[in-house]
Amino acid sequence: MWKLEGYPEYVARNAYLRSESYDLRKEIERFVATDEDARRETFEAVEGHFMPTYYFKGRIMVEYLMNIKGMTYDAILKDKRTEEEVFDEMVQWMNEVKSEG
Repeated sequence: MWKLEGYPEYVARNAYLRSESYDLRKEIERFVATDEDARRETFEAVEGHFMPTYYFKGRIMVEYLMNIKGMTYDAILKDKRTEEEVFDEMVQWMNEVKSEG
């Protein structure tokens, strides 16, 4: 489900994602730092705008796979890894980038 919901969010927010002020690592960090109960149903995607959490989580995961790992959407759909495996890989990448900076 995260692939099917995350991709349209990625496409819809493409202009925002390419802005100079945007940083995927900070988005992941903000998501991970938010209390799990607080993000159980909705998540504040941008200030004052809440969306279902799985839309936001799916979007950052698709963005990671496409923009950082260079995968196509077709490759993402065919990828057999679980949501948890991809999420953990993405968080590991965020931590590595964070420690380098």
